[in-house]
Amino acid sequence: MKHVFAKMNQLRFFLLVIFPLGIGAFIYLLNGKMNFSLSVRNYLPDALWAFAFANCWFLIADDSDTMSRTASLLISLLLIVVVELSQLLQFIPGTFDPVDLPVMISSCLFSFFILHLKKLTSTKTQSS
Repeated sequence: MKHVFAKMNQLRFFLLVIFPLGIGAFIYLLNGKMNFSLSVRNYLPDALWAFAFANCWFLIADDSDTMSRTASLLISLLLIVVVELSQLLQFIPGTFDPVDLPVMISSCLFSFFILHLKKLTSTKTQSS
């Protein structure tokens, strides 16, 4: 039984972390070769990065209590904001874009709600 859960976690890690990062990298690599819209070129890779980053934290706290999942959300949001503000203050290289923050925060919250809804659904099913 433990082996089945390990396989499920590997699949979830691939779908929720590796796959979004791969798509974002693919967009960056094809940026000069394909004619992407401004939104896709500038914001989709950042949104996918934030989604994958948040899911890493959520998968770590997956079988933990609600407090651990909430702490994972707060850590993800805090680190995303710190990285963007560090670019603004030129502590780290990169170009600050004020639209990046709401895009990445939305992606992070979206990933939290996906996993949170899954938890609520599985809890309701088990109690029925």
